[in-house]
Amino acid sequence: MKLWLASYPRSGNTFFRNILHDCYSISSSTFDTQIEFRKYVDYESFDVVKTHELFELLPPHLKDIPKVYILRDGRDAIVSQAYQMINYKKSTLAPYLLMIDMILSKDNSHYGGWSSNVESWSRVSDVIIKFEDLILKPIDEVSRIKDIYNLPNPELDNIPSFQSQKNDGAKYGNPENKFQHFFRKGIPGSWRDDMPMIIQDLFWKYHGNTMSKYGYTFDNNYKNVLDDKISIKKNIIKYLVYGKPVDKHLYKILLNITINKPIYFLLSLYYIIRELLYSIIK
Repeated sequence: MKLWLASYPRSGNTFFRNILHDCYSISSSTFDTQIEFRKYVDYESFDVVKTHELFELLPPHLKDIPKVYILRDGRDAIVSQAYQMINYKKSTLAPYLLMIDMILSKDNSHYGGWSSNVESWSRVSDVIIKFEDLILKPIDEVSRIKDIYNLPNPELDNIPSFQSQKNDGAKYGNPENKFQHFFRKGIPGSWRDDMPMIIQDLFWKYHGNTMSKYGYTFDNNYKNVLDDKISIKKNIIKYLVYGKPVDKHLYKILLNITINKPIYFLLSLYYIIRELLYSIIK
């Protein structure tokens, strides 16, 4: 293993991996503390390993390996992650409620939360690449790792685009064109289409300092289609008052009774029971 490729989820990590694969013939693997034992036991045999984990959770003997961190506007990342929960986990919760869960990131969930994840890696990374730049000039941005990793000359005719990954298949994220929904929009600033103002306010309360540190600004000039719906605010209040305690106690109960089960078994039970309880709360 020669390089860590880290990011908060939905921040361009997969796009970066597909560029390495398609243009440089470099394969990569994944390190994840939840699924490592099932799917990626041989990750150390790959030159490049992607992860969303906090830096502190890496295996101690691998912490000195060069590191690249991909940074994306946290609002775009959280919106994309919420819709991935709907598309893949089949959550029936409203996307804005899922966004709240990710913004709060209680008990170190969601890979520590956006700010913690960014701060954890930015302190130690050799190269930090912004998603917004990666989309505009992918080869230029990938080439920035040359000082820490021996890149061959790229095959420029093979540069993947966001649409090609979504529609034509991709080695990572959409192999054999089976998971088109893995790639959603890939457009910087598209969070405005899906994030009500009240959610941006909450996000900025928890993550505004880190956002400002990396040049992202609060936007008070947009209007989301959900902003005028009173029911949105009522549902948010219900979720904060009732939903979060449900989450906390439900997860602890399931963890105790499924201690020897794979983590995905626990999560499947968690999501099924949570949806039933939330339908009662509504």
